[in-house]
Amino acid sequence: MIGASAQQHWILRPLVEAGLTRDEMSTLLFRLAFDSSIDPARPSALDLQALVGDQPVHVRRAWLEVLDRMTSGPADGETRAETPLNRNQQARTGAFPTRATG
Repeated sequence: MIGASAQQHWILRPLVEAGLTRDEMSTLLFRLAFDSSIDPARPSALDLQALVGDQPVHVRRAWLEVLDRMTSGPADGETRAETPLNRNQQARTGAFPTRATG
């Protein structure tokens, strides 16, 4: 992961620890991005989990950890970008961001 930030390493660490190769991680992340951008209904949490449905249990757990890390609160001083993953997390928790006025 040349040029990756510390946060990117932290997000992907569960997949690395699960033994996925760089190509396998790239494929999963591409599928996530592609499915998120072309599906007019936006993928649900179950759709996101289905991307690794054919993988061993330890890989499925790692994927769920990665999704959780991708949708968890931003680090100090960062702003969370609005993404399909954020919307899924917000829908599950009922926590929708409010816009500042002014």
